[in-house]
Parts: sequence; C-alpha cells; structure tokens
Amino acid sequence: EFCSRCFCLSHRIPEDHSCSAEFQQRSTDNSANTSNTLNSRTQILDEVTKKLQNPSPKSKSVANKVLLMKIRSKASGLDSIPTTDRVYFYVETPRKLDINTCFLSSSWTVGRAVDWLSEKFSITNRN
Repeated sequence: EFCSRCFCLSHRIPEDHSCSAEFQQRSTDNSANTSNTLNSRTQILDEVTKKLQNPSPKSKSVANKVLLMKIRSKASGLDSIPTTDRVYFYVETPRKLDINTCFLSSSWTVGRAVDWLSEKFSITNRN
C-alpha cells in the first residue's frame, strides 16, 4: 500500500521514514474518508434514536411478547391452576417498593382473587 520497505519499529510509520509525497496524498484521501465515515455514523445514530423514540408496531408487539415471557418466568401462584387458565399480573404492594409478578385463574371471581392476593402478600383485607 505504501512504499513496501522494511523499517525498524521507530520508523515503521510512513511519515517517520520520508515517504512524504506518496504519504501526503494518501493521508488527505484518508482524512476525507474519515469525515465521510463520521457523517455516516452520525446519520446512523440519528436514525437509531428516531426508531427508539417512535417504535414501529412490530417492535412494540415483540417487546410485549418478551415482557410477557419475563413475567411468566418469574410469576408465582398456585400450581393447581392449569397453564391455559392462568392470567399474569404485575402487583405492587403498599409496603414494598418492588414489583411482584403472580398469576391467577381466569375462572376466579374478583373477590377470590383479592382474597388470595391479600393472603399471599400479607395485606389485611377489610371487606
């Protein structure tokens, strides 16, 4: 690419061993390529930030599916509930700041679900 001569370590760079005419021509070409590369990188970054700010419907659906998979993997509940009847929830308790995931049966009434959740999270139920 350059002069193809063998030099010691201290003179291995073309500007250190008097490859001036050939090196200067290539360095100006490289600087133009570098500026074009930087411009293309900023354009790519701009496009990525736009896509992150305005996600497409497809990416939203994929994100929702991933979120559901995470909920299902961490959820706790009664093992007697069949997997086809499970409804998954994020539950934030008043005492704890963390969010818990659990599942309930789709056939349960609201009263039974409230009773089970209050018992599971040790919350007094006054109804």
